[in-house]
Amino acid sequence: MALWKWLRGAGTVRSPFGLPFSGERRAATRFPSSRITSCRVITLPVNYTIQVAIRDISVGGLGLISSRPLQKGTFLAITLEGANDRSRRLRAHVVHCTEQVRGEWNVGCMLSGELSHEELEAFL
Repeated sequence: MALWKWLRGAGTVRSPFGLPFSGERRAATRFPSSRITSCRVITLPVNYTIQVAIRDISVGGLGLISSRPLQKGTFLAITLEGANDRSRRLRAHVVHCTEQVRGEWNVGCMLSGELSHEELEAFL
């Protein structure tokens, strides 16, 4: 507990170097979502498909809720369906996977290429 108090300083969470952490470390604003979609997990020797919920999305990444853990670095092909029957398959890789309370997994993904703001709006 003493380490936590040291990291917190005077009410501000600080890095081990004494610098304050910012509340948001993402490069782009995330927008909430509750869409369910398919996600192709690209692994060797065999690929497989799982259903995921999209928790949030930005021009550079997305947050997923999965019923199974995914290893950091795993490549994914995620299908996004938007307005006017517009769909797109996005390539991404897992940057973190954290177990949640109900046995679900919070999966943070970085897209291989950024979405345009118009594409992002079409999928919200």
